[in-house]
Amino acid sequence: MTDLQAVIGLLRDSLAGFSDELTCPHCGFKGRVGDFRLARAPWRFGNYVGRLLVCPRCGGRFRFFYPLRAGLRPFTVPRRAAQGNP
Repeated sequence: MTDLQAVIGLLRDSLAGFSDELTCPHCGFKGRVGDFRLARAPWRFGNYVGRLLVCPRCGGRFRFFYPLRAGLRPFTVPRRAAQGNP
């Protein structure tokens, strides 16, 4: 029964903040989290759920962390493309 509870908890956590407003850190596109494409499965990061999102306008990739606990704020981390050596 604990495996089922773990799956339900993970599903609940992955849907947390799905309808919140979000702004792309690369181009400024504003929309709901559901408007951005999910590039990989959500993961837990301490008291946050992390998502790697792709902007529908510019294609920029960034990480969005949504808190699982009251009192914490969501935040984004821009992900820059790897620069080649000249």
